[in-house]
Amino acid sequence: MKILRTDESDSFQPAGYEVFQRLRAMILDGEIPCGERLVERRLAEAMLVSRTPVREALKKLEAEGLVHRCRYGGLVVSRISPEDAIEIFRIREVLEGLATQLAATLRDEEDLEVLSDLFKKMNDAIRDRDDERFNRLNAQFHERIYAAAHSPRLYALIANVREYLRSYARIGFRNWGRPVRSNEEHRRILEELQRGDAIGAEEAARHHIRQSLEAALGVLRENAEGPR
Repeated sequence: MKILRTDESDSFQPAGYEVFQRLRAMILDGEIPCGERLVERRLAEAMLVSRTPVREALKKLEAEGLVHRCRYGGLVVSRISPEDAIEIFRIREVLEGLATQLAATLRDEEDLEVLSDLFKKMNDAIRDRDDERFNRLNAQFHERIYAAAHSPRLYALIANVREYLRSYARIGFRNWGRPVRSNEEHRRILEELQRGDAIGAEEAARHHIRQSLEAALGVLRENAEGPR
């Protein structure tokens, strides 16, 4: 496990919260792999903190289902399950559907210009088979829609849910055909936003998320079955 860095800009946060945020991000980004055992003492030494904030962080991670207790004691990073994906994507579908509906009536010309530009850049990334750039642009595309909804509370809820989706996004895009289909779904969302069709925009967004779920589930099920 790589050494966790401290950040002076976060020094105002309680130590337990900072440890929790860092471990959570590393798990969701795949830096700490599924199945890895988390040892309280080693984590405390790596983060240059006492064991108390580490213990608090691990309790929160366990409550979120990101880690679990193994039969021999101790905590390990939980594996991604199809059931987890279904639950999280269903929540995402409702929240982002609403955000896209609001954005259809509240967006301005600058929003549409930025979204159009991001859509074109995603096509370029697909052409170049640059998955890292595509993922970054994809996140920016959705972020712009959330911002155009002008609902800070809704934005905060979506941001929290999307933290869990980082792992699933990498899984779903493992098949290179998925980014191509994904951007066609982005095209439909963009067209509905340009028309100002709130109902059409919401349905396009919900369809996009359902397709993203199916892509993630396909890979998860293949992994569960193992090689034939």
